[in-house]
Amino acid sequence: LVMWGRDFYVVNYKHPALVSWIMDAAFGAFGVHLWVLYLVGQVFIVATYAFVYLLGRELLDRPRAIMAPMLLAGLFYFGDFSTKFNHNLVQLPFWAGFAFFLWRASETGPGRSGARWWLLAAAMAALGLYGKFSTAMPIALGCAWIVADPRTRGQLRSWQPYAALALFLAMMAPLVYELWRTHFLTFTWITVESEEKGVSWLSYGQNQGEYLLRVVGVAVLAGAIGFRRAAPDAAPPPADRRKLRYLILMGAGPLLLTFVMAPFVELRTAWAMPMFSLMGLVLLGLWPRAVLRRVTLRAALAPLAVMVLMVADGAHDYVAEDQGAALPSQYTYPQAKIGRMFTKIWHHAVDRPLRIVGGDHFTAAMVGVYAEDR
Repeated sequence: LVMWGRDFYVVNYKHPALVSWIMDAAFGAFGVHLWVLYLVGQVFIVATYAFVYLLGRELLDRPRAIMAPMLLAGLFYFGDFSTKFNHNLVQLPFWAGFAFFLWRASETGPGRSGARWWLLAAAMAALGLYGKFSTAMPIALGCAWIVADPRTRGQLRSWQPYAALALFLAMMAPLVYELWRTHFLTFTWITVESEEKGVSWLSYGQNQGEYLLRVVGVAVLAGAIGFRRAAPDAAPPPADRRKLRYLILMGAGPLLLTFVMAPFVELRTAWAMPMFSLMGLVLLGLWPRAVLRRVTLRAALAPLAVMVLMVADGAHDYVAEDQGAALPSQYTYPQAKIGRMFTKIWHHAVDRPLRIVGGDHFTAAMVGVYAEDR
């Protein structure tokens, strides 16, 4: 992904280019260091948490808004998977941000103040598609909300939604042109990837169901939900029905769509990663025995403990994998050292800068990224 970013493109045979643009810019700003890759990934995770909090404050209340991102601590999607800054991860803040800005747009009446929310929602939608085409799911659900919700539909009589649509189309024009120019090759790749690496509907449902149970487990440990009815003065106020409908549509809708698709199309488990960002809000909004009136020390420490245990388990797996393998895993390669070594060999043999590296997918990129020459 980093190497591709050095040759500016909009879409390749596989995905749009936002990840490569971001990584090339980050390495240009901070230098070529492996920690930059991990830092950028965590910035996107934290941005997602921020949008989840903002949306939770709008739809539920402040304590549940604070708790909702914490409930994601038990998910590999926000733990081990977040060390891979790829097209699944880059979508996260755009999905959550689109849901937040669209809600704000639907709540704000006609006027200039409302226009900014529509424009921000449009920008989030377009940037999400530059990250990965599966962002089309929340966009489609958002369009369904605009048409189905009477209050939001009423805003179609004003100019703001159409200004947002114009911005979205303008931002999408380069991507659509490049897709046409490359004969929509990326959609062919998606089909091939699904056939080669997709799992059965039973495996997909089992994996995602397990992750949903983890969110519930963290919530129980944190004391955010319970199985006994709380006293009226201890239970949080219920959200109104309109807010709950929006939360279910945007928070659970994408995952439900994939469950419907899974019997007919083989899906990769990791493709569901951005679909879990609002699951904490959905749980806290719908659980019939919600007991979170305020964020206690227990509520803060339980997710932290789960996250530490998950990271330790992941580290143990990497070590165990290396000990039993003939070669170490790619995660533990001394990448910078290898890159510098090959550059030195090149300069010793050829009195010219290193410009092109060819080889297998991982090794050639590793040498190219860490080479002293551009």
